[in-house]
Amino acid sequence: MARPDVELSLAVSRNAFGVGTGSEIARKYYLPLLSQTFSTRVLVPSEVIEFGQPVYEINWGVTWNDKIVALFQAQDDGDGWLAVHANVPRHTIHPTVTYLYARQFADRLLELGAVGLKAEIEVKNRAAIRVAKAAGFVEQTRNDEWVVLTRLPNG
Repeated sequence: MARPDVELSLAVSRNAFGVGTGSEIARKYYLPLLSQTFSTRVLVPSEVIEFGQPVYEINWGVTWNDKIVALFQAQDDGDGWLAVHANVPRHTIHPTVTYLYARQFADRLLELGAVGLKAEIEVKNRAAIRVAKAAGFVEQTRNDEWVVLTRLPNG
């Protein structure tokens, strides 16, 4: 699958940060960001390595003030399905913003012709499971260590 030329941006609204919910974390960490715009772009291999992740076929970064704050990746597993990965360091962006970008990334991959998407996530990583479900993934199997979630083009 060819690397998509993903040039998308998302202006983050006040509600995306949970402002008004009484969350001290949201006020402390995210209020200063409210007037800013996040942007996305395809990352070059050196940026992915600098972010601390291996390079995949598709490396899509979310940036704020020219700093990479999240990395979404995909790799063809050989049968048209793409294995997807989300790498978002704690407290860099609010979970709601992460959900929006994960959904946008998954939608775009399917628009570009992926047969389907799958994510294998450790059971103990509940935050990643929530992100995948927010992006439209559905749990298929689970054992003591791993959860496998998938998303189809019409799903």
